[in-house]
Amino acid sequence: MMKFDELNVMWIGQMELSAEEKLVRIEMISAFETELNKVFPSMRQRAEEDKERFTLFSAVYSAIISSVFIQLVNEYFRRCVNLHTDKTGDISDYSRKWLEMRSQQLSKEILYTTQNYVDNNRLDNAFSQSRARTISRTEINSLCECAALEGYYQSGYTQKKWKSFKDEKTRETHRTADGQIRNLFEPFSVGDSLLMFPQDSSLGASAKEIVNCRCIMLPVI
Repeated sequence: MMKFDELNVMWIGQMELSAEEKLVRIEMISAFETELNKVFPSMRQRAEEDKERFTLFSAVYSAIISSVFIQLVNEYFRRCVNLHTDKTGDISDYSRKWLEMRSQQLSKEILYTTQNYVDNNRLDNAFSQSRARTISRTEINSLCECAALEGYYQSGYTQKKWKSFKDEKTRETHRTADGQIRNLFEPFSVGDSLLMFPQDSSLGASAKEIVNCRCIMLPVI
């Protein structure tokens, strides 16, 4: 059986990114996945002991997950931005607001879904290593795409393009979005959802357009 980090190497290795960016994303995903797999056992223990007690502790778990995400932002975001620009300007208002919003929403979304699993006695699904891996991939790729957008902004680009991953697993809505060009801070239309970049949920995009996505965004030169 492969180690989870090897699975992440395979996953990110498929994406059309530079070798340096692949390594950074793999490192970040591994770090986030490791931390979630530390939190999940405690959450499961609480859920098994008493569902109501688990709900009472939700605020604590939310704070822990949010703190982990913020630590990753502080350690990696500027590094990811620098993969897309040689400028050293201040982070834009858009990125600051997005990072603040995501650090607050992410933990709430994880706990909401977890609570549904717990209420339906699906603890194996709620606290599995595969779920931690999926969450980590989705959130880190979204964070890195936000960093790419910031890098394009600092480099002076005014437009961006959606580039779909092309294989038999690619969603039809993502195939259709391939090559779509938008102004830098204008959302892409993907299916019935609006996304500022692949895996962005800030505008209410459906999970079916986000989870396990391997698309990327490119600047229009």
